[in-house]
Amino acid sequence: MPADPEERKATVLIVEDEPDVRRFVNTVLSSNGFETIESSNGQEALLLAQRNRPEGGVDVLLTDVVMPGIDGVELAERFRERYPDTKVILMSGCPDVQHARLDAIKSTWKFVLKPFRADELIDAIRGALKPHHRQLPD
Repeated sequence: MPADPEERKATVLIVEDEPDVRRFVNTVLSSNGFETIESSNGQEALLLAQRNRPEGGVDVLLTDVVMPGIDGVELAERFRERYPDTKVILMSGCPDVQHARLDAIKSTWKFVLKPFRADELIDAIRGALKPHHRQLPD
């Protein structure tokens, strides 16, 4: 299922320290019309985002939660400060680790639990890219 024309221009920064997962995510997103940038850690992701800012930047940050160095939550917080228009989706394969922290994550950002299917990932990215319409009071 190819992406809509508006989505074809969307750039997703994939931050995942596990090469096989990163490769899978990149393949799924690329084959659905998204531009992708890959990073294996948070520090590199910040540099890549800064470097890509002149060309329109990163539309979606898709990052693993548990990574060495800068973890996904800290990375998401830094992105929110520097690039407030960038949508953030956190992913994790550790549903039982730090329940309180995951509850806070889910209430702040979109979240996908690994392992996920390709269609679940695409739905999460498309959902993050949809503009949110405020309902006007009657």
